[in-house]
Amino acid sequence: MIVLIRLIFRRKIIQKKSIGWHYMFNEMKKNPYHLLIMGGDQIYADPLFSACETVRHWDNLPKDIKWATSAEYFSYQTVEELNCFYFKMYITCWAYYGTAAVTACVPSVMMYDDHDIFDGWGSLDPHINDSPMMLNIFKVAKKYFFLFQMQGDLSSVIDKIVVPPNPMITSRMKDTPPLPSYGEPAVLADQGPFNTYLDLTGGTSVCVLDLRTERRMFTHNEGIVMTENSFQHYEAWVARKIPIPMSQQIFVVCTVPIHYPDCAPMNYVMDKAHHNLIDDVRDHYSAVIHRAEQTRLVHALASFCYNAFTGSKATILAGDVHVGAYSTAYVRLPNTEHSVLIEQFISSGIAAKPPPNFAQKMMKSPVFRKTEKIASPGGAIIMKMEKLPDQQLFLSTSNFLCLIPTAFSYDALWVGNPTRTDKSKNKSKKTNLANSMADVPFDSIVLPTPIYLRHLINTPRQQKFY
Repeated sequence: MIVLIRLIFRRKIIQKKSIGWHYMFNEMKKNPYHLLIMGGDQIYADPLFSACETVRHWDNLPKDIKWATSAEYFSYQTVEELNCFYFKMYITCWAYYGTAAVTACVPSVMMYDDHDIFDGWGSLDPHINDSPMMLNIFKVAKKYFFLFQMQGDLSSVIDKIVVPPNPMITSRMKDTPPLPSYGEPAVLADQGPFNTYLDLTGGTSVCVLDLRTERRMFTHNEGIVMTENSFQHYEAWVARKIPIPMSQQIFVVCTVPIHYPDCAPMNYVMDKAHHNLIDDVRDHYSAVIHRAEQTRLVHALASFCYNAFTGSKATILAGDVHVGAYSTAYVRLPNTEHSVLIEQFISSGIAAKPPPNFAQKMMKSPVFRKTEKIASPGGAIIMKMEKLPDQQLFLSTSNFLCLIPTAFSYDALWVGNPTRTDKSKNKSKKTNLANSMADVPFDSIVLPTPIYLRHLINTPRQQKFY
């Protein structure tokens, strides 16, 4: 069984016991997990702008001065503060007993997203994202991601942070012996980003895409998520699966959805007004600026389904949006009248609050596009948000997704937390439950029955393109 989760740790959540981990631990006792996929936001590093003294001082400068002088404010003191901040953040989150209880029992593969760095990294305007302060913060964050999530060798990245020369400190850093490495991560040697490719048993393969390391905005309305080099590696990996003479299942893990409801007029207004949520709009592949990459990712999977051994399937796993959801993409390849089905399964953060009720109602309204028709030289695509097994568009509670192997496919099972909703009438119930867990051993807590939503991952069927 493969489990996809997103971990969002805020200070409030760290201080309290997260009920979501108890549900996962209970499910694991009934049906042991084979692999734990952590799809981004394993830590919540936004507080660095207030926790690090030199960064806070720089962040409080007027905007016209801040971006122009950020190099002057990045010093060895800043490096030490950032090192301390990220190290403590990971130690706190990794030692949290819910995380430790599950991860000690299950092998895991992890990929970072923006909150592992800071909110919006890669989707901010170029003068912000490419300022010396922001770039160096990213390098420190990447160093600790590489150490704690990829289990890499810290010495390979420690000298890449650009700071003014200081012979005493430089000598001390270089004389420090490297931390021990417990095996190399599954990353291609010539790649800068951390795209990860896994071949499991039974014809199952997993591709975990790094959608943060290379993400950049070149202008206010032009940017990339992955470079051409990363796309070529991804397409080559998918193409190598086609000649294999057996039915296969490919899972492609994206830290943001390939398709999700969006509102073009609202996005336009936010973009023009430079709204502070514009980075969230740019994050998703539904954004117009990422349309070419969106179709390229899907076309590679459609080509695999069409040309590989009969019964082979490709499925996208995504997160970031604080709800559970399901969507389909029908792709008509050139010179054919039939379509190939690619499914997308979305899960929330295991400890994330759901969107407010008004936001959920807005996303369900006709103003938000739930069906996209994309004309492309590689093949037309129709993407559509589908209803979940309970006939709702979203699972509006914190949840995680289990992929359960069956005789010919996989079942997708969302496990939702019934005590984590946005309705005020349930707040007291959540608080009382959390308080009642205070002195109870982790594996002995009796919880309300979780929400179960089960969906069979379909065999790609060829049908008339509508």
